[in-house]
Amino acid sequence: MNGDLLALGNAASQALAKIFASPAIRRSSPLSALLVASPVALVLALLSALVFQSPLTSSSLAWGVLAGLVGGAGLVLNFRALLYGPVAVVIPVMTGASTALLVGASWVAEGRPAVGTLVGAVLCLGAVAVTSWGNKDERQQQHTPQTVAYALGAGVCFAGFGVIIRHGSQESSLWAVVGTRVGVLALVLVLALVRRVKVPTARTAKIQASLSGVFDAAANILFVEALVFTTLAVVSVVATLTPLIAAVLAFFFLGQRLARHQIAGLAIAVIGVWLVILQ
Repeated sequence: MNGDLLALGNAASQALAKIFASPAIRRSSPLSALLVASPVALVLALLSALVFQSPLTSSSLAWGVLAGLVGGAGLVLNFRALLYGPVAVVIPVMTGASTALLVGASWVAEGRPAVGTLVGAVLCLGAVAVTSWGNKDERQQQHTPQTVAYALGAGVCFAGFGVIIRHGSQESSLWAVVGTRVGVLALVLVLALVRRVKVPTARTAKIQASLSGVFDAAANILFVEALVFTTLAVVSVVATLTPLIAAVLAFFFLGQRLARHQIAGLAIAVIGVWLVILQ
């Protein structure tokens, strides 16, 4: 049960990170927001490793940096997707792509997942398709191909991040997370220098980007800690609750409405995750 709770915490933290990132990048730009979020996330990860006295190993740190570079590319793509489309579309597409790939990777590395996990994964992927289908808003229609492309690319990168960080966290989970944040920050700084991007000038955008960084780092920590108790497949399937949490939060705080088919898709996702937890 510990692994399930940690996986649920990971999903909630991911949703909150995206909820705060969405308005921040609309007030500035994806890279500008990441220039604030990434250092904040690194500081939180470093403090966690020091407070909990996680053993420092060069191997975990190095694997973490590699995971961070891959995950950083995913963050950039994810932020670009959020710039063009609503949270309720971007997160389901991104989560669906990463979940399918991570379940496949878990099957190869950890053996065939339990029947409940596989059935839950199928339901959750079906829910992703239902949730992201048929948006009637004109602006969203105009940018849907771009939004989906960026979201899919982000999903592939996040799946790669999950596989790499799983390997790196076996010796020292928290220092592996520190490594990921170093990798993300390095990538963001290079891209910002090349494109001459600066931090947001608006105070609200800075606060929102900072909160996004806090919850993104929390999601990383909960992800690696969940892997101590359960499999990569279970954690990735439970993460499909991210769209549900994000969509509900977006409805209340961002004013983004949900169509009936999206609500139905989110309900299916809950059933799928419930099957995984109860197996």
